[in-house]
Amino acid sequence: MTTLDNPNAPITSGDPSPWPVAMRYGLITGLALVVVSLATQLTGVVDPATGKNSWIALLISVAIMVWGMSTAITKHRDENLGGYISYGKALGIGALTALIFMVISSIYTLLYFTVIDPGIVDQIYDAAVANMEDQGMSDEQIEQSMKFMSWMMNPALMTIMGFISNYFIAFIIDLIVAAVNSKKPPEAA
Repeated sequence: MTTLDNPNAPITSGDPSPWPVAMRYGLITGLALVVVSLATQLTGVVDPATGKNSWIALLISVAIMVWGMSTAITKHRDENLGGYISYGKALGIGALTALIFMVISSIYTLLYFTVIDPGIVDQIYDAAVANMEDQGMSDEQIEQSMKFMSWMMNPALMTIMGFISNYFIAFIIDLIVAAVNSKKPPEAA
């Protein structure tokens, strides 16, 4: 039945919306990133105050991001677009998925700094002072550095800076994942 036959039927523009797939895998990826962050901190694998072993959490997080964006792109490609997707559409779905999981991750980060472990900001500050002392910096240099650092230690600002830097990393990953998962339809002869 066409729209002319049924004026109450929804009007479709051709391609199905990527939002349901991006939302689903963005939520799954975001929750997985939160679980990894909590697990690595609670088990002591990563020390958030000093950054010790943070590379472990970073590698796991990157793998989760690659999985989430790749799965969203391939699901949309295979289930909604007949097995083909342009690089631009793949990049868009990856970016939407990343936006969703980065919002979830940022909400968790803000909650972590303000509710779960509000003393972590002081621990980061103390670890930075100890690191500067170990490097042989003078008291004046340490004091000047800490003045600059103190305004950056605001949980909201740390969350915003984390969102921006992590979204940049996610976008770089998306550029690669979209290239790998895009698939052009065969050319008609």
